Amino acid sequence: MNRVTLGSLKVSLNNRLANYCNDDARLTDLINRACERLLYEMKSVGTFSRYRVCVNNACITWPRQIETIEAYAVCGRPGTVRNGWYEFLENGPGVQSATSCNGNQLIDAGESVSFENIIGTGKKIAVSVDVTEDAAATILLQYYDSSGQWVRTQPGGTWIDGEEITLPATGAFAYTSLEVMPNGLTRVIKPVTNGIVRLWEYDVATTNLRALAVYEPSETIPVYRRSTIPNLPQIPCCTRTEECDKISVEVIGKIRFIPVAVDNDFLCISHQDAVRLACQAIHKEESDMVDDAAKYWMLANRCMMKQLEHWLGHGAVQPMRMVGANTWGGHIRSLR
Repeated sequence: MNRVTLGSLKVSLNNRLANYCNDDARLTDLINRACERLLYEMKSVGTFSRYRVCVNNACITWPRQIETIEAYAVCGRPGTVRNGWYEFLENGPGVQSATSCNGNQLIDAGESVSFENIIGTGKKIAVSVDVTEDAAATILLQYYDSSGQWVRTQPGGTWIDGEEITLPATGAFAYTSLEVMPNGLTRVIKPVTNGIVRLWEYDVATTNLRALAVYEPSETIPVYRRSTIPNLPQIPCCTRTEECDKISVEVIGKIRFIPVAVDNDFLCISHQDAVRLACQAIHKEESDMVDDAAKYWMLANRCMMKQLEHWLGHGAVQPMRMVGANTWGGHIRSLR
């Protein structure tokens, strides 16, 4: 549903912001700042999407494009979304595990830098690339070693947190100098690359590799949202099909803000005038014209509200929402 490109918006702003040229990097930065702030205002048109995955365990790491799960269904059966505080309610079910029997519920599990964790001992992290990268390109991995010590290294004589790994040639691997403790990888910083960069769990004893992460070219500080669905394989109606040989989980998610960089990139906000007005608002803010900026923000939000109203229409019947009867929390259960 994203219908506005960076290039088309630059043309629209050309006559509004005289201090910026189309090829000015500051203009792209301004547009990204405006889009990020508008994205957080509401569930506007194009800022949420339907996504389906096939899973085989209770922990799910969502793709880069999805930040917040708004609704979900397991094998076509809707469940209840819970935040990260749910497990710590005094009258709640307690801290959940993969085998907890707690109905059909999806619980927020924070964020991660990879879709899989380091498991067990005797493991290093291996790095590979899909296409040739710059010879000097490096990726910074911040992690705890097998002794539970925070790793610091001294490249070029300056101490830094983590270890810099030079990206290898295509078809080769580069490895951390130390073994990594289970779940020990905490942060990753990578440059903008030509292609995909991959992380692997490398078993020192067997030399086996297991996939940990796949980073897109534009990612520089990877982070992904995680969720847990306790006792996922035992949820009623969960059966494997020819279409999905594992368990099917479908969600409606609010998208994550991803900056645009080139003219053909699509903005996360699909209303051109709303982004234009937001850019003018930020421009006014930076000129200490706060009252004028507030007026522009109001106009930008009004544009998005009217677009959303048009998109949703008035024919849909609004249903009543309530917590499922088979879950912890307030509910009504029929005794008949």
